[in-house]
Amino acid sequence: MPSTTAPTPADLLATARELTVTGLTRRQAFDTTRTIIDLSNTLGHLLSVCAAEMDRLGVAAQSGGKIKPLLIEMGLAPVVADRVLRIGRGLQRACERVEGRSSRAPQGARGSSIIGDPSIPEVRGTSRATKGYPVARSPP
Repeated sequence: MPSTTAPTPADLLATARELTVTGLTRRQAFDTTRTIIDLSNTLGHLLSVCAAEMDRLGVAAQSGGKIKPLLIEMGLAPVVADRVLRIGRGLQRACERVEGRSSRAPQGARGSSIIGDPSIPEVRGTSRATKGYPVARSPP
């Protein structure tokens, strides 16, 4: 079986820029939208993990700065930079507690569409579980 390598983020960006979404049927428009939402959530997760990893590695500190201003300089809005760091740091803490690693997402966060705004409660829920706090449950 031939070995395949995963595309780089630059390859994915180039491919995404070539996509067109005109002339679609209703079903194709629906399916394409759903796929793009999943892609957006996955990329949001990767951004959070990468930003937290840059923070952990001291990338901004090398030039005497902080990670949030660096993310803003790279093109994120201030509120988005805050959210990305909060999610990424939360995932790192949860990973360290649950799996003893900082570079992997918790098992429940590895799906393609779990990350995004809903990930904040997910991170908090994972942290509660590792601390032994009771987690609210839905009524039966």
